[in-house]
Amino acid sequence: MNAENLVYPKYRPDIDGLRAVAILLVVLFHAFPSLLPGGFIGVDVFFVISGFLISTIVISNLEKNSFSFLDFYARRIKRIFPALILVLAACFTFGWVALLPNEYLQLGKHMLGGASFTSNFMLWGESGYFDNASETKPLLHLWSLGVEEQFYIIWPLTLWIAYRKLNLLYVSIGVCLASFIFNIAMLYEDSTYTFYSPQTRFWELQIGVILAHLFYTRSRILNLAWRNYCAPIGLGMLVVALLSLSRVDYFPGWWALLPTLGGALVIFAGSSSWVNRMILANRAMVWLGKISYPLYLWHWPLLSYAYIMESGTPQASIRIGAVLLAVGLAWLTYAGVERPVRTGATNAITPKLIFSLLLVGVLGAVGYSQDGFANRSNVVQYANYTAQLASWGKDFAAKFCKQDYPSFAGYCMKAKRYDPTVILLGDSHSNHLYPGMVALLRDTKENVINLSQGGCLPFLGVNTERNTCASDVNLKFAVEHESIKTVVLSANWPIYVTGKWYFPRRIQE
Repeated sequence: MNAENLVYPKYRPDIDGLRAVAILLVVLFHAFPSLLPGGFIGVDVFFVISGFLISTIVISNLEKNSFSFLDFYARRIKRIFPALILVLAACFTFGWVALLPNEYLQLGKHMLGGASFTSNFMLWGESGYFDNASETKPLLHLWSLGVEEQFYIIWPLTLWIAYRKLNLLYVSIGVCLASFIFNIAMLYEDSTYTFYSPQTRFWELQIGVILAHLFYTRSRILNLAWRNYCAPIGLGMLVVALLSLSRVDYFPGWWALLPTLGGALVIFAGSSSWVNRMILANRAMVWLGKISYPLYLWHWPLLSYAYIMESGTPQASIRIGAVLLAVGLAWLTYAGVERPVRTGATNAITPKLIFSLLLVGVLGAVGYSQDGFANRSNVVQYANYTAQLASWGKDFAAKFCKQDYPSFAGYCMKAKRYDPTVILLGDSHSNHLYPGMVALLRDTKENVINLSQGGCLPFLGVNTERNTCASDVNLKFAVEHESIKTVVLSANWPIYVTGKWYFPRRIQE
């Protein structure tokens, strides 16, 4: 039996629209956490959707005696693997150029976790999802994919075993309650475990499972007159969650009932509900929902690499650019990779996809075992540069500068023994220019001297609270010293203009 011969429920465009809502929340939260601090609840909405759709498929085929584990998992592999392989390979390739050994080592570990769908267990032993270190983990977001795949492995088998002898609805309710109670019990004992563990997350997927039972059995509850009002109520619960939650709250816990039950109410309202029909099922929302999976995969690595490359929070324009690029890559991945494999390829491609994902995982494991490939040429070059940086202050200051100019404070460094022709003046931030100027002037007759001083502007009569600036002396030297031909003024100007320092200080004139 081909996977295409499995029975699938009628397509509901409004569920793709709900996917669009979920991915928008997640992407905006990751790009602008202060703007949408509760946006991480989009993942919880995804869990409900996944539980609903997968259980609808399994139950429908069990009832028709057409369920096949081989066909079910072949379908899942064709759905999940192609985009994941592409993103993991892209992260590994870019990381080769952009990451230091310790960062690349961590990426290799997380690649193995992503390829084996065990990222949630790996991250459990590391810092939490909301810690600052999370921004430098390009594959952090794969924890949720791990939870979903673990559910896909366990739950269809559970349904198949329970189908003939047990009431599936009661089994689902029992598992849901047990998982939710365990989530509450563990939340304050080990919040990181509770966030990542499948045992404390399965209840969210089980809410979708219970919905699937209600729809398939055409439960009388579907005939309630107020059912159409469930969609706006559900969306309202999502809004309340967004306004009430932040990254510092314990989660999931009781709070997770807001997004999960809110998402469930939207699905429960049905495709004929006005909100679902007119808002969620419109073409733009459906389009975004269709690319939500590759968009989820792409957006966080792009943002994370931006954080790494900028050594901190990137400018808003960079984050906006990363999000737009993620949307473009998601559409290309969906149209050029995911959809052709899902709809056009036969099950013969399944072993190839498994092998490819296994290969990517092994590649990550090798990177981890080889300490992040510390012998990469760019890494060696950076290590040499760092060693040179460490020696500048020691060698130049000790050998050349202070023996000739002992009265100067700050970062007194001179490239050559003879009198300087170029002088660099500024605060501590100006020092990044010095190595480049030394290299630029190495084979010339020019000689650069750095007389910068931390926290001091290169202006006359300006001092900080420490009142130790030698700017007047240095400027006088630059003007009066006959050998000086060029004066370079450099500083971290914005902090002097805005007053926003890294530590409390103010300019005194």
